[in-house]
Amino acid sequence: MSDNQGDGGAAGSAPPPPPPPPLPEDPRSKVSPFVKKLRSAPPGHFFQPERLPSHQDLFSAPTGPYFFYGTLSNSAMLRDVLGLETEPQLRPATIIGFECKLWGQYPALLDAPGKVVHGTVYHVETKEHGERLASYETDNYRADPCRINYPDGNEPVDGFGHVFKFVGNVRDLSDGTFDLGTWLRRVKRVAEDSSDANLTSNESWATISSTFTRFTNHLSSLAIHFVPASRQTQILAMPVKRMLIVPHQQAAGTDHWCIYLSTSPISSVCVDCTPSYTVPSSVLQGGSKANIIISELPHETSPDAQTAFVLDVAPGLSVGQAIGEVTQNGRHKYEFDANGVGCRWWITDMINLFYQLQVVGNASQVAEAKAGLLKLWPDQTPHPLDQGAYYH
Repeated sequence: MSDNQGDGGAAGSAPPPPPPPPLPEDPRSKVSPFVKKLRSAPPGHFFQPERLPSHQDLFSAPTGPYFFYGTLSNSAMLRDVLGLETEPQLRPATIIGFECKLWGQYPALLDAPGKVVHGTVYHVETKEHGERLASYETDNYRADPCRINYPDGNEPVDGFGHVFKFVGNVRDLSDGTFDLGTWLRRVKRVAEDSSDANLTSNESWATISSTFTRFTNHLSSLAIHFVPASRQTQILAMPVKRMLIVPHQQAAGTDHWCIYLSTSPISSVCVDCTPSYTVPSSVLQGGSKANIIISELPHETSPDAQTAFVLDVAPGLSVGQAIGEVTQNGRHKYEFDANGVGCRWWITDMINLFYQLQVVGNASQVAEAKAGLLKLWPDQTPHPLDQGAYYH
């Protein structure tokens, strides 16, 4: 026998058989690509619009459909904010993936997958109108994209648009429901039929009864003090001709700002939010709660005023109505930081509130005053706001 027999035998052996074919696929075990997408998508993904086009200017106010769920659902209010000649046509609509809480007396929209918010839609034609809306909503809200559904049976039945979402401190929010009709009556924009929240009114502020009678007897318990105290009733009844936002002479590297409610060319009521230094803060560490000092003055502004930003006011406004909005919206419950700084943040917030209520209505004046608050006067050097806080 040859030693090569084994090699010859190995070379002549048959190749291995091919692998068996795969088993038939069970349709019940196949996962749909759409199901995979559902499983991997973040919460609320399918309620958000598609990615914005790359060429869109993210720093300009968007135009197109805007979904309103609060005060701007009233056509007369929207007309006044945008400066329209006639009341706009609003379309009923809903958005999915959101819910509303309350920020003071106003609704605040937050993400909430699966939930539905009802409101109205208006098509904004110009960037100027978009900027007016943003100014009205204040820095606590931001226009974000959303999907809008229209239940009225007309075309289109859905589409993309924008809605103002709350971007402030969520700890300031509370549970509750915003009622447009109640709000309209509260700010004296009363419709002929007050049972319909969407009815409008051309009622002038001149016909609004004074609101101070509801709180005159307990203002002192709200850290609000009048100078002179004996003139409280007369001060509250005074008519306001215009509002001035004023920085005073520098002290400790900053300006102290006050609001002056001009009652005549030679008289005013000064609203001064100042730290108490004696009542400890409950939110800001080491700070103190504020006092609101309301003083009757024999001049329109202080002699040491460094400049003045004028805000035109609604006709018929009284000092009592202005102070009433301060207390009704909790703006008297303010705290300064440990350095006693924070008046500019409070005044900026008051300007936002007054503009939202249309106590002041000139958007350009509002923007100019808010820009001025970010400067040190008279130097006009940049001076970022020192933030205070509200307590409950």
